[in-house]
Amino acid sequence: MSPLGSGMGTCHLRLGNYEPAVKAFEQAAKLMPYDRTVQRNLRLSQEMLQREKKRPAPTRAPEPVGEAV
Repeated sequence: MSPLGSGMGTCHLRLGNYEPAVKAFEQAAKLMPYDRTVQRNLRLSQEMLQREKKRPAPTRAPEPVGEAV
């Protein structure tokens, strides 16, 4: 059975909350250092966090002009 941190990490990862996912998987990796699934998910969440940091901030959509038809 995986530690609670692994389950929490999986939930955060699926929700796109990468920073909390990394922290949870780091905790799980301390408890289960040889668990390949924990190690893989830790790497994945770290990669996704890096991608998120490199992504430009979203811009606001332009305000509609006039009335809708």
